[in-house]
Amino acid sequence: EEDRKFEELAAARNQGDALVHSTRKMVADAGDKVTAEEKTAIEAAVVALEAAVKGDDKAAIDAKVEELSKVSAPVAQKMYAEQ
Repeated sequence: EEDRKFEELAAARNQGDALVHSTRKMVADAGDKVTAEEKTAIEAAVVALEAAVKGDDKAAIDAKVEELSKVSAPVAQKMYAEQ
C-alpha cells in the first residue's frame, strides 16, 4: 500500500513538472499572442503547481495540474489554431 502511494505521488510530481515545463515553453513560443492577463494567470498557476509538487499531497498536486491546464487551455487553442 505504501509503495503504491509513493509511486502515485511520484507520478503526480512528474506530471506536474512536465506540465510546468511545457506550459512555460508554450507561453514563450506564443510570444505576443498571449495577453498580459493570460500570462499573469498562467504564471500564478505555475507557481502554485511548483509549490504543490514539492509537497507530499497527491490531491493538491492533481488539483494544481487541473488548474494550470484550465488557465493555459485558451493559449494552447490559439497556438493550435494558427498552425
